Amino acid sequence: YNGYAVTDARGLCPGGWHVPTDEEWQEMELVVGVPESELDDHGVRGLGNLAGGLLKTTSGWNGMNGSDSFGFSGLPGGSRNGIGSYIDAGLRGLWWTSSLNDELGIYRSLFVFNSGIFREDLTLRYGLSIRCVQD
Repeated sequence: YNGYAVTDARGLCPGGWHVPTDEEWQEMELVVGVPESELDDHGVRGLGNLAGGLLKTTSGWNGMNGSDSFGFSGLPGGSRNGIGSYIDAGLRGLWWTSSLNDELGIYRSLFVFNSGIFREDLTLRYGLSIRCVQD
């Protein structure tokens, strides 16, 4: 989904569900071991605690699989860039939050060669995965 669809007031998720905010992602990240002091940082976070590895599936990451200890089952689906090309399939899993930083969408990603959780901003033209969480 592109960021415009994610931030559309009509919503993407079924009734009783929503795309999580940046703050809701941070709540989950605390549980999986991202230090509170790193929550608002951009870039890789939780690397020292291998937090991202706890969210990756146990297969599909080209030998750099995770433990899926929390049932997140993160897969490396890649993304679609602003000109429509698919990139990073098999290397990265990327998920939008419903939060914005100025005109940019905030997202999270897991990377095949790293056990941290990335937090970054991105133009809304990109296509990333989403997760729906229950209200």
